[in-house]
Amino acid sequence: MDLQTLRDRHNRIDNLKERIERLRAAMELGARQLRVAPARNAVRNKLEEDMAKLDELERELIGEIAALEQEVQDAKQLLEGLPVREQLIIRLRYVEGLSWRRVARKAHYTEKHCLKIHRAALKRILNDTF
Repeated sequence: MDLQTLRDRHNRIDNLKERIERLRAAMELGARQLRVAPARNAVRNKLEEDMAKLDELERELIGEIAALEQEVQDAKQLLEGLPVREQLIIRLRYVEGLSWRRVARKAHYTEKHCLKIHRAALKRILNDTF
């Protein structure tokens, strides 16, 4: 996985989890409606159909979350093999999505030194993965 997309993966996972919560709330509402729905088959069939669609969508989202979490875990394993200061720079830049100026401030280095550490980390990652 490209380090640039690591933060996007985290955001996507959070968004999917929120969407699942909304789906579950809608399914609970649908279940209550089914219990009190008139005996007309058309209404009950529509509610059952909608709930089946919600359930299918929830399963798809859970599958997507699992795949994204695996990508994030793989990236974290790559980072764990780096020296501590390289890990710090990579995490600040790609996980937290900070600008180079803010990375330097948080890491207590100059921007130039952060870029040097960054280059060393990327070189190490590339050497380890190929």
